[in-house]
Amino acid sequence: MSTTKLRGIKGEYEVSEILKSDTSYHHALNNVVLVGGSGMTHQIDHIVIRNNGVFCIETKNMPGDIKGTIVDNYWKQTNVHGNKIIEKTFHNPLKQNDSHRKILQRYLGDRYVYIPLVVFASNNISNLKIPDVLDLKDLIDYISSYDSGVNYSKRQIDAIYEKLLKYRSNITEQEHLNNIKNQKDENKIN
Repeated sequence: MSTTKLRGIKGEYEVSEILKSDTSYHHALNNVVLVGGSGMTHQIDHIVIRNNGVFCIETKNMPGDIKGTIVDNYWKQTNVHGNKIIEKTFHNPLKQNDSHRKILQRYLGDRYVYIPLVVFASNNISNLKIPDVLDLKDLIDYISSYDSGVNYSKRQIDAIYEKLLKYRSNITEQEHLNNIKNQKDENKIN
């Protein structure tokens, strides 16, 4: 398994552990796969259902300096190894997570408030200053104090959770990755 994959797994684990420390009444689901109308799968790292909304969380665990804006298609990760600067680009996680919010909305409907967040487990995004992009250390305070204008009851929180469990796909990670690859190949042909 690649270092990048292992780092991603570690970051998602750290977020799930932090979410367990939330003392409010909530449900948290990790690694949720939903299937869109076209058969495209969407893997959502974390969904947290609380009194103040449905939080859709994309986790990134990348070392180095992270740069990007809300509108950029790609963000940049810069690392220094000795005297060598290594730059890599990656898809804007806000755009990726917005597609996750839309698929959640498709399944659960318009009656709920969805809050897409991107969490950097490496706590290295102090330069970004983008709303809804957080360091891991700020996650619980942020979701606890988030003012969405709603206040769901325990019954409503449970109902959303039960609905998501019903829609959650049981496909394997490899099937999901194959689905993404096939979609990319199809987009190249078209």
